[in-house]
Amino acid sequence: MHLFLTGAIGVGKSTLLRALLARTGRTPGGFRTCWDPTGQSLYLLSWDWTGPLRPRDRAARRTDRCAQALPGRFDRLGPPLLVPRPGQDLLIMDELGFLERDALRFQRAVLDALDGPLPVLGVIKPRPSPFLDAVRAHPLVRIVPVTTADRDALRASLDLEAVLTDRR
Repeated sequence: MHLFLTGAIGVGKSTLLRALLARTGRTPGGFRTCWDPTGQSLYLLSWDWTGPLRPRDRAARRTDRCAQALPGRFDRLGPPLLVPRPGQDLLIMDELGFLERDALRFQRAVLDALDGPLPVLGVIKPRPSPFLDAVRAHPLVRIVPVTTADRDALRASLDLEAVLTDRR
């Protein structure tokens, strides 16, 4: 089973993901996204990347309050991050959103990972799109809504290991 957290911007989905992950003994691979300190550039990084932000990892930019994917970046950067390395037993996808709408190679890699042997822990935007709807509709995906009112209760009560090991 795969678990995706969803909810409004700023409710703490990624923070909850990290807290849930810390309670497991799993070794994650996968990716995370982050905006630079100015909020102008989005980077697609390996889950365990700790170095400085590099121009080659830039996947999108913000223009006049609108974010735009840089052509080909999700397709080039994303798929290799979804290939597990030896010792990894969990894939992180933090986060899936609308910027990937034209990145068909990336989308295929995400859907293939959901059919693969490793469980996935991720964050998914609550917006409708063919790609995000396909992820949500996957038979092994469980979606958990997160709000500011319930995120702390979810942190305490959600048994991530039980969800991830359920292979219905």
